Amino acid sequence: MFYKAHRIWEKYYGSEQVAVDFAGREIRKSSYGNIFSRYNWDLHHIFPKSKCGSNDEENLLCVHVLTNREAADKTSFWANDQAFEVVLSKRKTRMLGKKVYRIREKESWLD
Repeated sequence: MFYKAHRIWEKYYGSEQVAVDFAGREIRKSSYGNIFSRYNWDLHHIFPKSKCGSNDEENLLCVHVLTNREAADKTSFWANDQAFEVVLSKRKTRMLGKKVYRIREKESWLD
C-alpha cells in the first residue's frame, strides 16, 4: 500500500513534500501511516468502498487521517467544520468511459 499511496501523492502533488487536503488540513508525504505524526495521512475512497466504490486511482485521494475518519463511508459529510458531498464528475466519466466521482464543498444542507 505504501507504493500506491506515494504514487497517488505524486499524481496530485508532484514532488511537493507538504500539501493540504480538500478539507484544509496539512499533510506531509513522509508522514504516510505515521500514527505519531500530526501530519499523518491515508488514502481516502472518494466514492466509498462500502457503496461499491473501486480501488482505482481515480477514486483515491490523499487526506489527513482526521479528514478520512470524518468522511468515513458517507457521500455527504462534515470534515474540518465544512460540509462536503460526493458527486459524479461528468467530464471525467465521459473521458474515461467509467464512473468517476469528485468531492466538492456543499453549498447548503437544504438542497
